Amino acid sequence: MAVGKWRLTLLLSWLVLRAIAPAGARAYQADAQPVGSDGAQRARGPSLEIITALNAQIAPHLLSPSHPLTDIPGPPEEIDFGYQLLSGSDEPLRDGCLDANPLPRLQAGQLTEVVIGLAREASASGVATAASDAHRVIGSMGALYAEDDYTAPLQNFSFALVNRTLAPGQELSFTYTLAPHVAFPLGRATLQLITFTERDYTHAQLLHKAGIAESVVHQSMAEQGEEAARAFLAQPLRLTYGLAVLNGTVEIVAGANGTHSRMLFTVLAGIAALVALALGIVGAVAGGSAWAKPHRWAEVVKRRLGGRAVPPPPHRPTAAVRHTPAAKDEWLEEHRRILKSARAVGSNTESTRRSGGK
Repeated sequence: MAVGKWRLTLLLSWLVLRAIAPAGARAYQADAQPVGSDGAQRARGPSLEIITALNAQIAPHLLSPSHPLTDIPGPPEEIDFGYQLLSGSDEPLRDGCLDANPLPRLQAGQLTEVVIGLAREASASGVATAASDAHRVIGSMGALYAEDDYTAPLQNFSFALVNRTLAPGQELSFTYTLAPHVAFPLGRATLQLITFTERDYTHAQLLHKAGIAESVVHQSMAEQGEEAARAFLAQPLRLTYGLAVLNGTVEIVAGANGTHSRMLFTVLAGIAALVALALGIVGAVAGGSAWAKPHRWAEVVKRRLGGRAVPPPPHRPTAAVRHTPAAKDEWLEEHRRILKSARAVGSNTESTRRSGGK
């Protein structure tokens, strides 16, 4: 036991010395460096600053790999938007905030068009901008959620491709179709419609937005050389933006088609239940014979889908053969002939026995 404790103490001491020695060596090297190496020491600082600035610019504008609406990218600062909700022929045109009173109504089972307009202000200098300064409007996608709960999506709408370019000083508009399901629960729900855009940047542009000059990059990459610094600043990347065009509470009401569809579904369900009940009663009264044909059809379909031969149906006399008077008379006549033949054979046998006895 004493030997084990001694070994454990020695191991812990060795680990502590290994942890302290490198730190002491680095401190000694820093103290021993000449004054001319202060630039190399400061060069390690801006590198972390540059990485942090780029990460702050890029991370909020990455598209979720699982679903576009799972983690929506941040909105673009330079794009203004507006919309107009066309709620059907019985509703007036509506624009403005979705949380207005009364709430906008969407009819279950009906299509509702939304007109979306996007605009960008012209550059302050008035000089034509480069193509990389334009936003590419990819498309729009929306969803209906439970009221005040964005973690519970009730229905996702289809993605509508736009694929148009929006440069500074330009405007564009497009339509998106909202299609609540015919069986969507009636009542309040949260509607969210997101328009996705993309824009190309370089590291130099993002660092300029973060307030970091290019000279800081050249200083931090002095050991790699000027070519490496220029290549790093010119490296392109693409950021994604999500603009919440519609984001608020709506009321889902029953539409005309929705009411008819629900009624038709109810009627068909009732008819199917009555047919199943009638078949069950007939099967219980008539035994298994009532299910012979349905079972036969099911077996034929199953064998044909599986590529197997279909056996011929079992031979059964028809009802006409079993129950017509002609068939009954024919059977009685045959029975009489059999009895006469049996009697004739018996008489001949008896006569032969008697003649043999005499």
